[in-house]
Amino acid sequence: MFGINLQLETIEFNSRYERYVSQSDIGLNLIYDNRIEPECSWSRPYLLQAKRLTPWTLNPLSYSEASPFTAIDKDQRRRIEILNEILGAPYLKYLLFCPRSDSVDNDTKIKLAYLRNKTLSSRIFDYTHGLEIYKKLLNNNESLKAGIFITDTHNSKVNFGWLHNSILERSFPFSWFIAMNFSQNHDFLHVPHKNNDPGNYKNGSDNHEIVEGILEGNKEKIDVLIRKVQKSSDNKIPENFQVLPKHRITLKCVVGGQIDPQRSKIQPAHESDIYV
Repeated sequence: MFGINLQLETIEFNSRYERYVSQSDIGLNLIYDNRIEPECSWSRPYLLQAKRLTPWTLNPLSYSEASPFTAIDKDQRRRIEILNEILGAPYLKYLLFCPRSDSVDNDTKIKLAYLRNKTLSSRIFDYTHGLEIYKKLLNNNESLKAGIFITDTHNSKVNFGWLHNSILERSFPFSWFIAMNFSQNHDFLHVPHKNNDPGNYKNGSDNHEIVEGILEGNKEKIDVLIRKVQKSSDNKIPENFQVLPKHRITLKCVVGGQIDPQRSKIQPAHESDIYV
């Protein structure tokens, strides 16, 4: 019933935009293509700022629950503030790289497991994602011991322990973040869908299209963003304003793709279809 297509690409930007291209930004575009009920189809674009966990000691290389992530300098912080103001905070996330919790020393591994269990054990395990969390806890599942996490950009004081203590509330393993976008059942996900319902945008359609345009290398949409930045920054773009992601991940989920397109849509009921 479901078809999954995953692509990792390098985005080709016009040479005019080279100064805006960031080596640590990644574009993520999630697409739900429903061939049976097309009005339910949607897309969600994200701009991800990559950060990595800093070792607690280098010789020997080790990490602890207090290990921080690479710091954001003043220019990066200002850039995030401007983009949040222009586009809206939901479109920007941190992509956090860290060791999987099973790969660190035993004491730290136990502490991280304690923090995860402390947070998740207070859950009410209802609906699909709640039942899935319950199963993962029972099976000591690897997906909760992830090496890549997602969190909002307003969470600036983040360390290794915080990730696991906030799991599935303010921090998400990357695989869970993807799944919860498609299940659409968490307050962490505020990015409006781009679908056939104009009211679903909540006045955010322009920003949605700008972010999608950035991920596509669309000159017109990038120029719109730059003009908005200039306007919000007293006609001066901040130094090192690198906003364009060098790479893009596109994950597309297709429902009903194997059905003949002429017969894929649900046909409405008619009065003549009801027999007594």
